[in-house]
Amino acid sequence: MYVKTNLCRGCEEEVPTKFFSERYSRCWYCVKKYRKDRYKRDKDWYKEHNRKYREEHKEYLKEYSRQYARDNRDMMTRNTRNYIMKKQRAAPRWLTAYQKEEIEKFYSFSRNVSCTTKYEVDHIVPIRGKRVCGLHVPWNLQVITQEANRKKSNTYDDWS
Repeated sequence: MYVKTNLCRGCEEEVPTKFFSERYSRCWYCVKKYRKDRYKRDKDWYKEHNRKYREEHKEYLKEYSRQYARDNRDMMTRNTRNYIMKKQRAAPRWLTAYQKEEIEKFYSFSRNVSCTTKYEVDHIVPIRGKRVCGLHVPWNLQVITQEANRKKSNTYDDWS
């Protein structure tokens, strides 16, 4: 059986047309590698471009997110439930009632702060970080602004 092939510009191998991108003149493996390398090279440009886009289309993105949540309610419920379960699994069984009360104080404080700035409870050492995983305990919590929490994301940089 004859299979039509094209020459990949990246790896210089004959590749079946099924696995070939006409746009890049490369096989899909090389396209993926090419995009990854381009992102690494121009990371600052991509970050700035995405920031500007989010800024200019804030209302559209907000409405899109709302509509997506309405259309995928079951998936959103599952994701929320998974998050709650991860947090529960990260809370050790040896926590005392007093310590659980302290945790609740962090959350009630962040909800009840009357200010224009929104606050959130952050895990200093993330529950599911890339290099380290923390616990859901009072001494691993802090109340920080929503903006700072989004910047911090799932990272832990204090290795001193």
